Amino acid sequence: MCVPADGVYAGRVVRLDEWGRTSDLEPLRMAAISVGTNPTFDVRQRRVEAYLLDFDGDLYGDGLGVEFVHRLRGMERFDGVDALVAQMRDDVKQTRALLG
Repeated sequence: MCVPADGVYAGRVVRLDEWGRTSDLEPLRMAAISVGTNPTFDVRQRRVEAYLLDFDGDLYGDGLGVEFVHRLRGMERFDGVDALVAQMRDDVKQTRALLG
């Protein structure tokens, strides 16, 4: 498994079948993907978080694959929640523009 450098990416998420292959049952979903720590809240654990655009459903227990398409920006520390949410909205807007 390979994980890109810390930052925010435009990409896609797919469901995987029981053998870890991309399922043909559903199309790819656009996603804004964060890789790294969460410096705004002093979280040091490195993780990958994908925000699926235009998705309303339950993915618990499903195998998922993440495809990184374009790096939007590096990881940043924000002054507060409002600044972080504003940047996240911009990240989603950029993702739609690049992949939509």
